[in-house]
Amino acid sequence: QQQSDFFDDFKVFTLSLGYALNLKDRIWLGRRINPFIANMGAMDGIQLEKFLGDWALGILAGFRPDVLNYGLDFNSPQLGAYLSHQKQRSAGLMQNSIAFVEQRLGHATDRRFLYAQHNSQLLRNLNFFASMETDLYRKVRDEVQNRFFITSLYSSLRYRFNRRLSVQVS
Repeated sequence: QQQSDFFDDFKVFTLSLGYALNLKDRIWLGRRINPFIANMGAMDGIQLEKFLGDWALGILAGFRPDVLNYGLDFNSPQLGAYLSHQKQRSAGLMQNSIAFVEQRLGHATDRRFLYAQHNSQLLRNLNFFASMETDLYRKVRDEVQNRFFITSLYSSLRYRFNRRLSVQVS
């Protein structure tokens, strides 16, 4: 036991309530990692999704978790929208997403960025995942930068030998 903040020892990554309004519309409330924008991480708030065939359109509004203890942080609001396309292929599902998000620190805009994600089964047991965040606007130490700047790039390749054994490189 530590004599510190409760959230130093206890982390909640997902705790949300989802409701299907109908076959094409969903609403999520709480802390959730959205699979269409997975590497953006968890968000506290509301997420709405509308499915139109192979396409999904979503909006999100809420707060980023505290960077130090992963607790609630109402001083870090974010608002965004995403568009995703899913296609069933012979090897498996392929999914591509793009999102635009504005993050604030208090009432001031902290950053605006584009997020892109690709996830696909290249072969029957081979999965490829990649994501990228590109800043369009950011404020660092009161200096505003309006330029195209890649802030995050991640890729992963996983081969599944069988149900119990797989190998991954990222």
